[in-house]
Amino acid sequence: MWVLDRAQILRNQVGQIVRMSGSDTDITQRKLAETALWESERRYATLATAAPVAIFWFDSPSNCVYVNEHWSQMTGRPVESALGQGWIEALHPEDRDRLLAEWASDQAQASSETPVLTAREGRHLRPDGTVTWFYAKVAQEIDESGQVIGYVGTLTDITERKQTEAALQKSEQRYR
Repeated sequence: MWVLDRAQILRNQVGQIVRMSGSDTDITQRKLAETALWESERRYATLATAAPVAIFWFDSPSNCVYVNEHWSQMTGRPVESALGQGWIEALHPEDRDRLLAEWASDQAQASSETPVLTAREGRHLRPDGTVTWFYAKVAQEIDESGQVIGYVGTLTDITERKQTEAALQKSEQRYR
């Protein structure tokens, strides 16, 4: 059992304790809820660290609030550079306008009545000039009143698959 003790001391003019009053409040349920929340947050952090994909969270105006370390590995940029609107800089310039337009369209369709789960492919341009491909999957985050408050998503590195597809297509063209 968890108890919150509160006490108030009444002193006389010379500072001696004359009386003390107080109360005890059972806060066991609150402490259990705090522990459950802490364990859930710890579990989420462990999952985000162990996941073989980049994980991100945007607020409703599309400001990046969180990315895991895997995003940094995929883009060659520090995690902090993704925050706010910084994630846009990691997009390949040839894909940027298309992806942002598609994202804006997805957001316009977002509502609690028709939850939107989107999937897109695109490219990152790393600072060293390397191009990597990603597959993005994004889901709405809805609050208890049914309002869209943000977006949670993953980015899977599909660079190897895209390279294999390109090699196969080139081989088929040579065969023809």
